[in-house]
Parts: sequence; structure tokens; C-alpha cells
Amino acid sequence: LPLIIAEIAFVVFLVVAISTFAILYVRYRLKNCRCSKKSKSKKNNGSGSSFPRDNGKIRPDLDELTMRRAQKFTYQELERATGGF
Repeated sequence: LPLIIAEIAFVVFLVVAISTFAILYVRYRLKNCRCSKKSKSKKNNGSGSSFPRDNGKIRPDLDELTMRRAQKFTYQELERATGGF
């Protein structure tokens, strides 16, 4: 019985130690994150959020020509290409 209690206590200690280390590591990484400095330095865009306004584009750096080269597939073509997956 004392051996079982000691094993349980060791497991609890190990879980607490790993959890504490993980929390401290995440806090450290967030504190030194460059992205948080950008959002703090930008002014609020008037929508109540500190995030920049999304213009609806997935990748705004891609020009329209690249987007026009995208190929459209029918449902049947996709079904045949994926083997009915």
C-alpha cells in the first residue's frame, strides 16, 4: 500500500511539474512574441478590435493574374480523381 501511494504521489508531482513548466514556457513565448508588439503599436481601426481589418482576400499578396489561372473542377472530376473519397 505505501508503494502505491508513493507512485500516485510521484505521478501527481510529475503532472504538476510538467504543467507548470508548460504554462511558464507559453507565457515566456507570448511575452517575447513580435506579433504582440505589432498589434499594440497599431491604432484601433474603429471596429472595437485591435486586429487589422480583413479585406476578404485569402492571400492579398497574390495578384489577380495568379488567381485567374486557378482551375475549376466539377464534382464528377473530383470524385473520379479521389476514387470516390
